[in-house]
Amino acid sequence: MDWENRIKEFDTINVQGILHGFVEQCREGYKRGKATEVDKKDFKNIFITGMGGSGYTGTAVKQIVSEISELPIVTTRGYQLPAFVNKDTLAIAVSFSGNTEETIAAFKAAREKGATCIGICSGGEMEQIANTKVVLPSGIMPRYAQAYMSFATLGLLEKLGIISTDQVRVEETIQFMESHIADIHDRGRELALALQDHFITVYATEPIECAAIRWQKEFNENAKTLIHQYTIPEMNHNEINVTHFPENSAFVFLQTKTENEQMKKRLVFTKNIFEERGGTCIDVVMEGNTVIEQVVYSIALAAWTSFHYAIVLGIDPNSIPTIEKIKTVLKQPLTELEA
Repeated sequence: MDWENRIKEFDTINVQGILHGFVEQCREGYKRGKATEVDKKDFKNIFITGMGGSGYTGTAVKQIVSEISELPIVTTRGYQLPAFVNKDTLAIAVSFSGNTEETIAAFKAAREKGATCIGICSGGEMEQIANTKVVLPSGIMPRYAQAYMSFATLGLLEKLGIISTDQVRVEETIQFMESHIADIHDRGRELALALQDHFITVYATEPIECAAIRWQKEFNENAKTLIHQYTIPEMNHNEINVTHFPENSAFVFLQTKTENEQMKKRLVFTKNIFEERGGTCIDVVMEGNTVIEQVVYSIALAAWTSFHYAIVLGIDPNSIPTIEKIKTVLKQPLTELEA
């Protein structure tokens, strides 16, 4: 495949260039999060809300810090917020554009209940209504700003004393990604070619279950492709029983180098079952020895794989016309839509 010319043809805004800036995003987001002017407080719980690419921030951060932070973390995607939110809650609302209506609504509701509310955005209404905020560089789609948002949130949690540098090892993770980002680009291209002409199902093991969600979102938006995702061991209690699936199915198993013996058994058995039933199985092992390294590696790999998959399909990875259309539709009266 003539990658250079296909990328020139279909990558209309230089998404490739944005993805090459992943490590710098990690560094800048972390710096801005740590620089937030906010007072420490004895919170009892954390609530993180957002939609789409912005909403994934809470999913990734929860996976990274859940075994470190003693505070329960709840993430939501929508207008509403959990009933427990009160004056003892740290509420983080992530909207890269700053104008996501669901996130704005949840932010305002949390503030009315007395929560300490912090916005993470690149401008928009969120920048105007949030007294405390982390403002990030603007000008790119939210899904391409994942490193900004996740690392800004980690920096913020560190500033608040909820996590410590020794626990999360953010700086070491940035260095780790710097040494791996070129390989991730190449690996994403290889995976895109291997997945061509397949119906894709992605499974992720428990330590990085957020990775499967990220792959789904990235393929949906970048490659305009429907994929299915689930987690192991949960799928061993239901989906492993499936015998009817598209003949061209490819099953991708996202995993780490540090899986325990029971998980390794589950992976081997599950792959054998689906291969016997006619599926193509692909192992994708994340580099890294810590949860944060593995999760961040998976975010970058999902971005590059879905980008290259879009190029393979001859699709502009940046364009999301249907999402833009629904934003316009939601501004219209319901009576006009029903007419």
